[in-house]
Amino acid sequence: MLKLTDIDMTSTHAQNRTDKPTSTFRQLKRLLVALVVSCAAGFVHADIPDEAIDAYQHGDYAKAYALVLPLAEAGDASAEFALGVFYKNGEGVPENQHEAVAWYRKAAEQGHPSAQLNLGLMYYNGQGVPQDHREAVAWYRKAAEQDFSAAQNGLGVLHEHGLGVAANPVLAYMLYNLASAQGYKLAADNRNRIIDRLTRAQLDEAQALTRNWKLGQPLPTRTKSYKSK
Repeated sequence: MLKLTDIDMTSTHAQNRTDKPTSTFRQLKRLLVALVVSCAAGFVHADIPDEAIDAYQHGDYAKAYALVLPLAEAGDASAEFALGVFYKNGEGVPENQHEAVAWYRKAAEQGHPSAQLNLGLMYYNGQGVPQDHREAVAWYRKAAEQDFSAAQNGLGVLHEHGLGVAANPVLAYMLYNLASAQGYKLAADNRNRIIDRLTRAQLDEAQALTRNWKLGQPLPTRTKSYKSK
């Protein structure tokens, strides 16, 4: 299976801010670094030629790019996402963050969850677009509402730390819970790490929100037991 891995998942902006303790942002950097998104997760519906897969796996990125490009130009969302990764990582083409954003956006607007997550990350990092944490949250949410575990975990991180959205540990716990139920280990670690911050009532609500949420429903944005400041 074709694996076009977007490995630059951390933000230097978190290190440069001075309005919160450095240790908090070191922790956030560690959490975000683990949000590694593989193209393989989004290629379920793509008609990617075996020749392109073989070329990529053997490091012939230029050939893989040339084979995927016509599919992307024809509007295949997974191929558009793949081009975003090619441009983001400079594989087969010169690195170009603006082009990466453009291709991620094309795929994201078609509902491609990996593209939505990566576009959100570009907004989070300010790569190819002005930094905008609220826009990052919006795209993470779209992917998370498709039950994409990496996006659920990432949105949980943003809710936990109040980045682009009001801090809410109940929603963070719920999102970590959803992702960990799919076997996403980092989300399970994050959930276990914050459990002691929740009161019994908050934990009960987070568990109930997890049980009651169904694919196709919007994710909650507020809670009863924790009032965001």
